[in-house]
Amino acid sequence: MTFTVRQRGFTAKCLAIWVVAASICEPARAARREVIKTDWNGFERRVSEQKLEGRKVRIQLADGGEIKSRLIRTAGNGVVLHANRTTSQWKTSKNEALLPRDQIRSVRFEGHLGHRGLFAGLASFGAALGVGSAIAISQDALDISEGPFMIVIPAVMVAGSIGIGVAGFLIGRATSPLAPEFLIER
Repeated sequence: MTFTVRQRGFTAKCLAIWVVAASICEPARAARREVIKTDWNGFERRVSEQKLEGRKVRIQLADGGEIKSRLIRTAGNGVVLHANRTTSQWKTSKNEALLPRDQIRSVRFEGHLGHRGLFAGLASFGAALGVGSAIAISQDALDISEGPFMIVIPAVMVAGSIGIGVAGFLIGRATSPLAPEFLIER
């Protein structure tokens, strides 16, 4: 079987659409991490509002040290962390440690806020699959009724759609805001 002019035109259309979709989704820079100066009550309120419990944190201590752990919840007299080597002196149970609030200078949450990466990835994948399918079923797209291209061309369309979906996820994640850092004022 030879690759006809019509088939080359279809491949060129698919490639052009995928390149345009990738260039339209050019990644933008993520926002800088928000640094919030607040008292203890404001810290507790913001952590609750932004649903930051369960995230990994870096805590700067008043004596200059640093603790890396997972925040379980805030308490009126401190933060409850997942117990590890660095929190052993404040351990209250097998899995928890209560770090007193007077020991805390700042709390920096790791990761990004929201689900922008997931939504962008799914939207990109769906759009690419839809465009590829529309081209494939158009009246002049393909005239293949047998041979290996019956499998190769749809497989290439699905693989390209997956690639664009992954690119959409990465772009969405890169543009989502970073979790905040809190400077605790006394």
